[in-house]
Order: sequence, then C-alpha cells, then structure tokens
Amino acid sequence: MESPLMGLLGVAVAALLYHACVTAQAGAHEQCYAEVPEPYDHLATKTPYYVVQNNNDSEEVFPGCRPAQFWLTARHGTRYPGDDDIIHMDRRLPLLQQHILRNYAAGRSKLCALDLDNIREWHQAFDRSMENQLTESGEHELFHMAKRFQKRFPTLLGAPYDPDKHKFLTTTKQRAMQSGRWFARGLFGDQPVIFPKPKTNDPLLQFYKTCDKWRELIDDSEDSRRERYAFQNSSHMLSTISGVSDRLGFVGNMSYADVRLMYDICRYDKSAFPDRVSPWCAVFTELDMKVFEFDNDLEYYWVDSYGNRLNYEQACPKVKDFIDKFSAVGSSPERQPLAHLYFSHLGGVLKFITRLGIFNESRPLRSGDFGTARAFSSSYLSAFASNVALVLFECGDGYHVSAYVQEHPTRLPGCPGQLCPLERLVSQYRDVVDGCDLTTMCASGGWLATMWKTLVWGLPALSVLV
Repeated sequence: MESPLMGLLGVAVAALLYHACVTAQAGAHEQCYAEVPEPYDHLATKTPYYVVQNNNDSEEVFPGCRPAQFWLTARHGTRYPGDDDIIHMDRRLPLLQQHILRNYAAGRSKLCALDLDNIREWHQAFDRSMENQLTESGEHELFHMAKRFQKRFPTLLGAPYDPDKHKFLTTTKQRAMQSGRWFARGLFGDQPVIFPKPKTNDPLLQFYKTCDKWRELIDDSEDSRRERYAFQNSSHMLSTISGVSDRLGFVGNMSYADVRLMYDICRYDKSAFPDRVSPWCAVFTELDMKVFEFDNDLEYYWVDSYGNRLNYEQACPKVKDFIDKFSAVGSSPERQPLAHLYFSHLGGVLKFITRLGIFNESRPLRSGDFGTARAFSSSYLSAFASNVALVLFECGDGYHVSAYVQEHPTRLPGCPGQLCPLERLVSQYRDVVDGCDLTTMCASGGWLATMWKTLVWGLPALSVLV
C-alpha cells in the first residue's frame, strides 16, 4: 500500500508537472506582452501624446521672415476615465480577472505565465474621485509641449510672461484648465499667469455643445454609427473576439462589450501610467489592437470629422478667430498679442482640423476599409493633447502662415508650400468666415431636421469644401 507521504509527494510532483506543462503550452503560443520592448501604442482617442509628438525642437527659421504671432488650439492632456467607466470597470473587471485565472488553472489559457501573473496581481488603479481629471502624465505632456514650442519660437513664447502679449483661454473642465496651467508653467515657470474665467459651453472652444442640430442628427443618432456597427459584425472584429476568447481560455466567445472593456482599461493604463505594463494589454495581439483602433476611427470620422458636413462646418468660429487675429497684426503689429493659447477637448480640435481640410480621405471611410491606407487616423488626430498651431510670419513680401499638427509641419490645402501667404488663406476661407452663423446652422427644426437627416445619410459624404 502506498504511504500517505508518498501520496502527497505524488500530488506535489503532478502539480509541478502540470504547471510546467501549462506554462510551456502558454509560452509556445505567443511572446509575453510584458517582454515586448515596443508594444503597439496607437490607441485611438486614448493614445498618449508621446506617440505622435514631434521631438525636433530646433528653432523654426524661414529666411527673410520673422515670427509675428502664435495661435494654438489643443486638446487637454491624458485624463483618467469618466465616472461611468470607472464604475463599470469596478464591477466587471474583477469578475473577468477571476474567470481568466480559473481558465488558466484548468489548462485552457494561452497567455504566458508572466502575463498571467500580472493579471493576477492587477487591482483597479482608478477611483471615482479621479474621474476625468488630468493625470500626472497629462501634466507632463503639456509642460514639455510648451518647452518644445518655446525653443522653436523663442521670440513669441519666451519669458517673461506679459498678460497683454500672452492670452490664455480654457473651458470650464478641470482637465482643460490644468492643461493650460501646465503649458503656462512650461513657458514661464512659476510666474503667475492670468486665465480669464472660463465660460460654460464657450462658443469658440465648445461650439458643438450648443449645436442642437448636430447633437440630435449626428451625435445622438444611430445612423451616424452605421459603419462602426457594420465593422463590429465584420469578420475582422469577430475574429478578434474569438482570438481573445481563445487566448484567455474561454470555451465560447466573449461579448464585444467585455473585450472592449479590456481594451479600454489597457488604453487608460498605458496612457496614465506610461512606465508600467498594463496586464490587460497582454490579452491582445497587435492585429487585435489595430482592429479596435479602426473601430474607433469609424466612430470619430462619422461623428466628428469628414463623415458629415455639419461636423466641421460648425468649427467656423475657430477659423474666423485665427484669420481675424492674424489680419489684425498687419494693421497694428505693435499692439497685438504674441500668442493666443486655447485648451479644450477632442470634439473642438478634431472638428477644426477637419474644417481646415487636412488629412482628408479621397472617399468616405467605410467599414470595409480596414487594412487599407487611409489619411484619417484617430490615433494621430485625436491623441491626448492633440493640437494645431498656426504661426504668422512677417516676410519681405508680406505675411505668411505656417501650420503644425502635433507639432509636425503640415501644409494647408491650396498652399504652395509650408509657408502660405495670409492673403491666400483669407481668400480660401472667406466663405467659411462670412457664413459663420451658428444660430442658423445649428438650429433644430422639426420636419426640416428630418429632411436634413435624410439628405445627410442618404447621400455619400464628399470631400470638405474650403
């Protein structure tokens, strides 16, 4: 008869062999995410700014020209999740965590032991007191962005601060206000900077907040998400869900909602804590990440960008603002500010980028376009701290404008080169400026709104007219 001691020893040996077998099985499938030196980090609208920023901070010089005025509109830096997201994460992620660990114990998981250990050790890093607040990484994004811009344009953004020369404006949200203050700190250190009291639904920074027609017919409309919903039922998304489910050891497929939740916590972890490894990112392959990135592209293309004319037509106040500001410099340069610095949100910045006519597709972005080359990318255009800077230069032949998106030099449509004559821009955007009547443009109107909706979704989106 086998002794009790030998029996226990046999159980222990069997357990060790089983663990070694499972570990070898998991390791044979994929490299540990925790050991990937440069994991995929294009995370749609939650992309950390360092992914897209221009690190070349050399002074911007055009022979025969001098910088005359700096104009910037920027999204806030990285923020924590919103209240609803945090509550959902608190309720659902621990249950998924337990299920994943049970699958691993049953020998069904294909994650490597290191990634599984990271999931085992995971705990929620976000609480409701943080909701939508600027993160420490977001503070750094704006601080160092300011430093780089200052090196490129020292005569416009150099110390000392002058309240008559450096004009700041933010929305009422903490993440926007703090983004502005960290940008100011990057320029002027601890010198006190004046910020006007922000306006609720500021008509320049948050014009879309009071655009009833856009909210009703586009932002709150299922029709505006037809392409995204189609993609969520495509072979690409279904394959991604199946792959993630199999990788985590689920017998059947997980829901889109659960897989999307893991993608979201991966994104928030990676942007808020860039020096840490997010265990939830380990459940995705690079292809999976690209599938969810495109899922987001379809959302923001149709709701905030070229998918519908009203998305970008309502951004005309910002076009009018920079045209008016730059035009005023020519008439009385010594009396004009050196810089106008605006800090707001994704919706306003992306719509303005679209209104300028840059990064446009040759045809509407559709659910079947995954894997094809495309100009529109939510990871690039809507990253945290996404921004557009326009700089006015006084040259021997008049005033010219140079544009920068995510600090990268960007040629504006219809311009001969990086430097574009101000007169050409004034002419090019004249209809935008002269027709900037948001009251009429955004008025909600019963049967007229229904007719508009029919026209909007019954006709294919065309290229932006500027």
